[in-house]
Amino acid sequence: MTRLAHSASPVAASTQPVTTTPFAPLRSSLRPPTCAKKDASASRYPKLAYCWSRLRLRTILVRRVLGPGPAGSVIAQAAANPDNRAWQERPEHRAGRRDKDDIAGVAAADVVTKPCAEPGARHHGDDDPYCKPLPMHADYPDILSLGRLPCPAYPWLVTSDSLGSARALLDRFPVIDGHNDLAWALRAAGSLDPAKTDISAPVEFTHTDLPRLAKGGVGAQFWSVYVPAELQGEAAVATTLEQIDLVRQLASRYPDRLELAVTAADVQRIMRTGKVASLLGAEGGHSIACSMGTLRALYQLGVRYLTLTHNLNLPWADSATDSPAAGGLTAFGREVVREMQRLGMLVDLSHVAATTMSDALDTAEAPVIFSHSSSRAICDHPRNVPDTILARLAGNGGLCMITFVPAFVSQRCRDWELELVSDLERRGIDYRDLSNRKEVRQEWARTHPRPDATLADVVAHAEHVREVAGIDHIGLGGDFDGVDRLPHGLEDVSCYPALISALLERGWSQADCGKLTCGNLLRVMRTAEETAGMLRASRPPSAARIEDLDREVVG
Repeated sequence: MTRLAHSASPVAASTQPVTTTPFAPLRSSLRPPTCAKKDASASRYPKLAYCWSRLRLRTILVRRVLGPGPAGSVIAQAAANPDNRAWQERPEHRAGRRDKDDIAGVAAADVVTKPCAEPGARHHGDDDPYCKPLPMHADYPDILSLGRLPCPAYPWLVTSDSLGSARALLDRFPVIDGHNDLAWALRAAGSLDPAKTDISAPVEFTHTDLPRLAKGGVGAQFWSVYVPAELQGEAAVATTLEQIDLVRQLASRYPDRLELAVTAADVQRIMRTGKVASLLGAEGGHSIACSMGTLRALYQLGVRYLTLTHNLNLPWADSATDSPAAGGLTAFGREVVREMQRLGMLVDLSHVAATTMSDALDTAEAPVIFSHSSSRAICDHPRNVPDTILARLAGNGGLCMITFVPAFVSQRCRDWELELVSDLERRGIDYRDLSNRKEVRQEWARTHPRPDATLADVVAHAEHVREVAGIDHIGLGGDFDGVDRLPHGLEDVSCYPALISALLERGWSQADCGKLTCGNLLRVMRTAEETAGMLRASRPPSAARIEDLDREVVG
């Protein structure tokens, strides 16, 4: 379908003939009403007239494409498919119902007790005066993409107005993203030296750079200091230290844009200056090599969460993507959780088996997080969180930070991946090996077209986690630069306004969106710090050794 050209002015938009599209006959229906009063208003307020014309065009196109009457409406399609949560309207969200215990709301409000730099400091540009679609979000289904509805189709339309509201909200409540793999992406590209890649300008081979962080309204970022799970012992520890050093060098190289943070107070202070508060998260317990001393050393270097496992089991914890071995956490694994919370390091349960999740929650004395996981009820992937675990987050005070990985948010993408895994198993290739996963996927996609995930898939997960865990127990962890492909509409870190816009369109209140973007995580960090203060006063550093606690496993 040929797209209608967007005119440079409201006058051109209402008078220029269009003959290159099948919608040209509709142009006459867009003329302003003939009533003198409305004609006068249109001449006095050209922007209003132009936006009214676009609204009329949108309504007519929806009817033409979807068919007239209730049977062809978007709402009718939603009613016909109640299992698709992306279609469901939630009246309680639209009413903006507040929780009785609004601790996270207070945490979010604390962010804006002072202005964040200046109004609009995080905006990616002024709103278009004539309501044109923004180039940054060109993949969203605008009025003319309705002829090729994505799957699942959007039950809303992301408009310039809603995007403007989302950007204004992110000025007040910037995103604290739970997981970004830029450091490893730079290393993999041979840029262990930060001087080799200038992230203050657009970077072609990453999802992340400083301009796009600003466009996306990201005020704080947990930078993953991931190292492959295949590395063990000294190699894993040394490589983790190199990744920590890389992130610290980035912060030193761009002091006007990035600043290291280790506490909730640091995050709030740095975000108010307009910089990106930079936190460290270690992705996998192999980075501590079964050593409590190494765990404490990482904390001293600024690491503020540790994901208990990555894709492979550890001697003391089972991974979600490996065969069960320990049955969850061993005695040493539970001691790791206790020592992390004594330090004030967040326990991250992304990547771990459901049994490990349960054992960690049984052991926890402070809130836990899932730094980049979504809902298993919506997409049946073991990396996602089952409802039974989500339901326990309210009691623990923890947080599930929605991720955007296509195979975690779209069942279509997950099924495609399962077919690929089966083929690799027949060929004797371990799919968990990340070293050649991108090339393997590309080869498979040549003969097996790869489905796409969409922003609507991510919204479905956000709404389900909100429903099961509660509005105080949800956050965002995109996993940018940790995957080779992302959902349409969420292609890089600049796209967070689109997600917030979609949630606002779905009826989420601004207060709820503020909890999602930053309030909940600030509350979790603050609670973890307060709990650590009490635990350090009541017990000394752990001297536990795996060979003493897990003799059966080690032996």
